Amino acid sequence: MPSLAQRAELLKLARLLGEPAGSLHELEALPAPALRELRHAATAALFDAERRRFIGMANASRMLPLPLLVKIIERAFGPLLCARTAGMLPVERASAVAERLETGFLTDTCIELDPRSAAELVASFPVERVVEIARELVRRGELVTMGRFIDSVTLDAIAAVMAAIEDDAVLLKVSFFAEEVSRLNEIVELLPPAR
Repeated sequence: MPSLAQRAELLKLARLLGEPAGSLHELEALPAPALRELRHAATAALFDAERRRFIGMANASRMLPLPLLVKIIERAFGPLLCARTAGMLPVERASAVAERLETGFLTDTCIELDPRSAAELVASFPVERVVEIARELVRRGELVTMGRFIDSVTLDAIAAVMAAIEDDAVLLKVSFFAEEVSRLNEIVELLPPAR
């Protein structure tokens, strides 16, 4: 039976690959650090392969007025292309686009984001927007996605999300998917003693 760390890595890898949980049982023999390394390699392969094309799309998008760009993103790009391009835009521009996107679409986009290139963008989201997205991610059961962004979201936003999510079991499950476990110490300090 895999350890907790192995299970977390297997679930994160399955989510990254769009596979059902438990579908990677043949990898259970690998230690957690090897699974993490495999996931990082898979992330690089998935997100970096077409990087130049997405940089080109990001550069072209700078020429469009913001309202027109948002309409094109929602109607033509979709969440996957939006996510791949978001990390290539200057943070101010990407944040301005994100402010105008409908919460469901933005949540779909966050699920597809590469945390490596979008950390600064995610950190720029207003606290209220982070709470909206977090509520939607919880509603969808996307706890792996929430865990991937623990390191990127500000502590103020995390405190607001924890206040908005009353189910402590959900918070515990999200922490299971945290990338940097050391950040959890800071987060636990934000909780009232009863929680």
